[in-house]
Amino acid sequence: MKILITLLLSFFTLSIYAQKKCVNDEDGNCIAKGESKEIKVKSSYGTAYKSSLRIGDWIFFGIEGNKVAEGKYTLKNDASYIDGEWKYYNEDGVHFMTRIYSLGSVISTVYLDTGCYVYLGDKICASSDTLGNLYVVESKGQLKFEYKTALKINLNGEPSKLVAASKIGRAAVLTEFDTDSMFSERFPLSKSLLNIQPYSVISTDNLINNGNFEMASDRIPDDFTAQIAMAKDQNAMFWGSSNETPDIFKKKGNCYAGFRVLGVNFEVLRNKLKMPLEADKTYCLQFKLKLKEDNSFAFNGISVVLSNEEKLFKNSEEGRKLGVVLQSHPSLVLGYRQQWMVFSGTIEAEGGENYIYFSNFTDARSLKVFKADTLAPDIINEIYYYIDDVVLRELGENENCPC
Repeated sequence: MKILITLLLSFFTLSIYAQKKCVNDEDGNCIAKGESKEIKVKSSYGTAYKSSLRIGDWIFFGIEGNKVAEGKYTLKNDASYIDGEWKYYNEDGVHFMTRIYSLGSVISTVYLDTGCYVYLGDKICASSDTLGNLYVVESKGQLKFEYKTALKINLNGEPSKLVAASKIGRAAVLTEFDTDSMFSERFPLSKSLLNIQPYSVISTDNLINNGNFEMASDRIPDDFTAQIAMAKDQNAMFWGSSNETPDIFKKKGNCYAGFRVLGVNFEVLRNKLKMPLEADKTYCLQFKLKLKEDNSFAFNGISVVLSNEEKLFKNSEEGRKLGVVLQSHPSLVLGYRQQWMVFSGTIEAEGGENYIYFSNFTDARSLKVFKADTLAPDIINEIYYYIDDVVLRELGENENCPC
């Protein structure tokens, strides 16, 4: 239940205050109501997007319209913190738990009755036995812990931390992250990224040099990670960096690369093509992406640009000026972490293109950030993607590029 919004980017903010309004779920149900402060966030490398901070008193509702929680948020340093006394209601509408927060941290918890609080992926159930013991099970997605207390007994501190320290019970932690199936339920349009039949990366007509990153695999040990150099890279042959430090990995015998699209660094991955593209010809580009395992946020803005000569980029705007030749659809959230997403689209060549670049060259008006984990705190440290099996091939007559 801890809400904290902290953007660890270099930014300026412009804000306006809004009237109290409902936050609706996908079915149009009002699941929360309160006031927000809208900010415009701009990173040091030019990307900008809007975010809202909760302020003042908020009320949360179940899908049946019943009140499930109420309390306030406090602003500090352009961040919104759950703060002060919060009341939680069971499924019968009874106030059964109170928590005191201090700028996002749980100070104390008191149970006043039994029952269950349920909100989205959160569930807290308290049941009692004939001896007066109160058994509590807290679930946040697949994260679950249990402890024992009693009615009207003050528990000082965060219960999950107390459980982990074995002060009030025993934790049974499963995982902190939503699964791909849970992500699919929340973002069903993104499932289309799992259904594209990929071309063979080792096909002789693939114009990408070392498209599967395996050329140096025989001399790279397993569980290997290294930064990809600006110029020639001995571990990621024919690949290089056109800004900051993308990476090369080898895990379980498979080599692939990775790059940061939002965060402290703006990273660009570059490949030298086997031969220049020919004017007025149509090519199909395919590649696979996965969100980094520990990233709780995803976005909608993978982009590709081409150039005749090798380029270095200071920010995403420089890539847009060069000309984006392939852009992920703005309605698709790129949030799969266990399965590879396949991107596929056509490119019309102007002629002479020798280099291809992968990064976030997305226009700020289209760029959106999404929470991939329903219960993650609102902290964006970075958004980072793995990339593998890159294919660029000329389309034959009457041949279509799956997209």
